[in-house]
Amino acid sequence: MTQTRPLVQLGDRPRILVIRRDNIGDLVCTTPSFRLLRQKFPDAFIAALVNSYNAPVLYGNTDVDEIFAYVKGKHAGQGESRLAAWWGKLRLILKIRKLKFDLAIVASTSPTKNWLRLARSTGARRVLATVPVGATKPREVDIAIPYDSQFDQRHMTEQIALLLEPLGIYNAPANLIVHPRSIPSRETREISPLKAVQRPGLRLGIHISARKVPQRWPTERFPELIRNLHEILDCRFSLFWAPGSAGDPRH
Repeated sequence: MTQTRPLVQLGDRPRILVIRRDNIGDLVCTTPSFRLLRQKFPDAFIAALVNSYNAPVLYGNTDVDEIFAYVKGKHAGQGESRLAAWWGKLRLILKIRKLKFDLAIVASTSPTKNWLRLARSTGARRVLATVPVGATKPREVDIAIPYDSQFDQRHMTEQIALLLEPLGIYNAPANLIVHPRSIPSRETREISPLKAVQRPGLRLGIHISARKVPQRWPTERFPELIRNLHEILDCRFSLFWAPGSAGDPRH
């Protein structure tokens, strides 16, 4: 898929909006692409359009200039109405439109029609998204990345990085980046090999939930992982899982 030259010219100070409106882990897998964008366009205005559920992933991320987060209707909390959530989303879109983005990147490997409509509603001059091979390019999409078998076999982090090839970005994605809240400054720490993070009193969180059955890890793999990590790091663990029933929209 690598091109011999950039297909899209954005200039030295483009305004780029990255849309990732789904789950926490998916946004984490997108963080290396924010780094690639910043390396290519150090003077760009790079923003993220996310939701209230996953937005904290980007807190303290120096590769992102601004975070636009909205509450999904199904995530409206107690005492909040879906109507209020929709109204808040509309006001946010109007704010984004005033910024006149040069490019909106739909950072999903298989975006739905709703994703594409959202991208077009931002008023960005161009919209970049994946399109299955052989499918008609949706009218909302200006720059199409072919979703073929080669693309499908890659890890999500690599897939999102491939979306940047039309911008002349061909580097492999770097490590995922975390921003511990315990650090008061905007300093970041890259995820490094396990032995490199070993320290006294280390505690690791293990999240054991997944809403979709195909995405669930076999139960027996969790104790195996925990035993192996304990042997390497001599650490303790906390278990986390999603709230309520499988029908809970926050699950």
